[in-house]
Amino acid sequence: MDTMLQFLQKRSMKAADKLNAEIRDISQAEAFRFSCADWPDHKWGAGQNGSIAGIVIHLASWKQRLLPLALGSTAVTNYDVSVEKDLNQSDWQSIQKWFGKISSEWNQALINLSESEMDSIKYWEGGETLLSKIVINIIDHDIQHSSQIEYLKQRILWESKS
Repeated sequence: MDTMLQFLQKRSMKAADKLNAEIRDISQAEAFRFSCADWPDHKWGAGQNGSIAGIVIHLASWKQRLLPLALGSTAVTNYDVSVEKDLNQSDWQSIQKWFGKISSEWNQALINLSESEMDSIKYWEGGETLLSKIVINIIDHDIQHSSQIEYLKQRILWESKS
């Protein structure tokens, strides 16, 4: 039987695998379809603009933002996607590459954790949270947005047949 840590490590990798499968065969045009310049701003909506590319930027930025907690830091500060030197936010391949890199770093950090570290207290958004809860939230976040990407892909397919 898996420990909680082993379970979360496996779930995190499966969620990342599902996301990577969803975005694998998307073209540049499809990735940016539905982009909306006046997408409503939201405190938690980093990168989002209605497009698949925006969702992927959003997912990667959250993993990047919380990665220090999985690496041993006790607190996290605000994170700005614009600091990513290798990220061209208008190039789908650059976004995919960045997402793959961050997902890999996130999952590697989880592999390097001990069971006791999952019970460590972390500070973010003004409160105390167990690292295990943060990991669960990231897994749920990946699954939620993977479903949104799947929907957008179906919508693109449907519209192309209309």
